[in-house]
Amino acid sequence: MMPNFVSPKDRGKHCSGEDLNKMTLGTVHKVGQKARPQKSQERQFPTRASVKFLAVCAGAPAVAICVGALTAWAAPSTSDSASSNASVTQQTTKGSLSFSARGNSLVQLGNESTATTNGASLAVAFNRPGMEGSTAEANGTGNFVVAGNNGHAQVTGNFNMVRVIHNSDAEVTGNFNTVTVISNSDAEVTGNRNMVTALCGGSAEVSNQNDQVVLKAPCLGR
Repeated sequence: MMPNFVSPKDRGKHCSGEDLNKMTLGTVHKVGQKARPQKSQERQFPTRASVKFLAVCAGAPAVAICVGALTAWAAPSTSDSASSNASVTQQTTKGSLSFSARGNSLVQLGNESTATTNGASLAVAFNRPGMEGSTAEANGTGNFVVAGNNGHAQVTGNFNMVRVIHNSDAEVTGNFNTVTVISNSDAEVTGNRNMVTALCGGSAEVSNQNDQVVLKAPCLGR
């Protein structure tokens, strides 16, 4: 019996869909180089669902974008459970997200982070897996407060924008202040229309003053 012979022109016709996917997705590696495992696409679906859900809750495009990005960052991935079993040190905390607006809790995923509002303000608190929880408190009208990864923010007044991330604290009292505190830093602000930034271990303080611009960042020589 003659063996089946497939001409070079007909080889593509006999490839299955799986074979075509392997040829398309395959990666050429150098000799001795370990192939990196392909990232699973399953973890994209929970993130997209969370972003869409928060966009509906927030109602404002700018808030939806900001909170949606935080959701993608804070939401734990189920596809990483297998790799975490091989780790010697297991994570002691899980990711959580809390979203509050106009005195109502709109989203509460996990229980380590808490956001509260009193009045027509927005507050978001979150923490990634392995990080301690955060607290964001907004009292007044038009405030937008974000605290993440063991960040703690307390705001009283109107139309303040405060962001506190990564082992940092901020306390703000007044109106129209913009305060950013990141990475082992702290800030205490009392007054109106101040712009205060504390980074990389900086400590900023504005006491009963208005229209001040303050930057405290040891890593930048300030």
